Amino acid sequence: RSSLLSPISLLSAPLIVPKFAKPISVIVDSANNTAIVTGAVEGDPAPSVSWYRNGRMIHSTVDYDIFYAPGEGIVSLTIRNAPKYHLSQITCTATNEAGAANSDITLYSELTKSEPGTSVTTPSAAPRFVSEINLELRAMQLHSKCS
Repeated sequence: RSSLLSPISLLSAPLIVPKFAKPISVIVDSANNTAIVTGAVEGDPAPSVSWYRNGRMIHSTVDYDIFYAPGEGIVSLTIRNAPKYHLSQITCTATNEAGAANSDITLYSELTKSEPGTSVTTPSAAPRFVSEINLELRAMQLHSKCS
């Protein structure tokens, strides 16, 4: 009696392009001058994650703490000692063999929060005086010399 052995084919799971299940957003701690950018990414195989500030890759340092839990897909970037007045485009990139995905957020003036995927460049309301200001003007002489 002869037996026929059939080749065993190993079926691999299809690759899944990374995507952001939760686009990155920011939580601001003005008292400590810190911003925490968080989101959630998925893909198969689990993607690798990179962070960028104004197009330059960010690495973990004293000012930046990067966290990624591949099994859960949670990504976060803590920005410590953030400049009080700055404009920064923060990008999180997730990459695997199937492709890549990006999520962006803009941090602006005094680390005010912006919504995911939006850029805010002006305050939502004009400044207003909450108390009267008394100004005393004194004459000043300005001298200029051209050579």
